Amino acid sequence: MPQAATLSVEVFDLLGQRTRKLVPPSRYSSGTHRIEWDGRDEAGHAVASGVYLLRVQVDDRVLSRKLTLLR
Repeated sequence: MPQAATLSVEVFDLLGQRTRKLVPPSRYSSGTHRIEWDGRDEAGHAVASGVYLLRVQVDDRVLSRKLTLLR
């Protein structure tokens, strides 16, 4: 991130249901940050292989990307 900002990261299934909140809205400093998803949902259960959507919000900007999870 080029400057400090509030960041949140979530994973959704293709039906639009949130699978996991990886990073609750928190303030992060500028620089490089690493976030990993272990392929589990909020309850700790392994999710199925397939396509998921990653939603990253930095302040008021939102970025979405497709993820493919292979087991």
